[in-house]
Amino acid sequence: MQKKEQGYSSGKTPKGPYIFLITAIVVLLVILLYLVGIMFCPPFAKFALKTPGLSGITNAMVGSLYKEDSFSDGQKKETKTTATDSTTEETGQEGETTLLEYDISRDSSYLNHCIFLGDSRTVAMVTYGYVPEDSTLAEVGLCHVDAERKTYTFNSGLQYSFSTYLETHAADVIYISYGINGVGYTDETTYKESYEQLIEDVLLYAPDSKIVLQSIWPVREGYAMTQKITNANVDAYNDFLYQLAKDKGIYYLDTASVLKDDYNAMKAEYNSGDGLHYNEAGYEAVFSYILSHPVPDVE
Repeated sequence: MQKKEQGYSSGKTPKGPYIFLITAIVVLLVILLYLVGIMFCPPFAKFALKTPGLSGITNAMVGSLYKEDSFSDGQKKETKTTATDSTTEETGQEGETTLLEYDISRDSSYLNHCIFLGDSRTVAMVTYGYVPEDSTLAEVGLCHVDAERKTYTFNSGLQYSFSTYLETHAADVIYISYGINGVGYTDETTYKESYEQLIEDVLLYAPDSKIVLQSIWPVREGYAMTQKITNANVDAYNDFLYQLAKDKGIYYLDTASVLKDDYNAMKAEYNSGDGLHYNEAGYEAVFSYILSHPVPDVE
């Protein structure tokens, strides 16, 4: 039996190029559908803003179109001045503007007048040596919803409740730095109502202190620790906190603004490795911002 000539033994056309072509067409169609969806389909765009892996690029492309109603689909929030608008005429304590403004007249001694309430991000302030433990009331994993229910035990052995700490630690300035642990894990109504109650109680327990509500710091999405957190939701809750500060007549510190990259996420150089917590370089930026945006009349 005569052999077939080399190169024509199978009599079939190679499938490899066709498979590659079909795959490329499918990928292009998916990308096209994604782009059309975020541009012309608001429900899909809002879904993409909350989806890890898609939220960053979606927010960069169309995030500003949906920022106003990122909490609840179909329910637009009232238009207002944003937290980063330094020309706001809203006033905080003693007639000053709610948003703390740039002022480089303070040095590190300013921190001797301050205490900090918060979660693991506040605990790290002590770890990196920026403030002593006694100047913080904080716990890893703490959500503001539970802050007043905890008993806090210090390395010295002393224990405090939320109220007794504030009543026994008279400070010129109290920084409130909760919020990240509620994003993605607490329903919107509970989040807002409990934060408002927390502020009212701090004002009750520390009537002579000036209160600063600090913005929630951004994250890097796509990590196990941030799988339920998007920077779009962080921004939306920061809008709420800014409005809450105005409503309660207290100060607001937009720390998040100095921690974001061009894609609205935690700067890569500040990432401790899990997308949620900050390294020492991040805290250096935080405290530089605090000192350059101090509460007026506190030296």
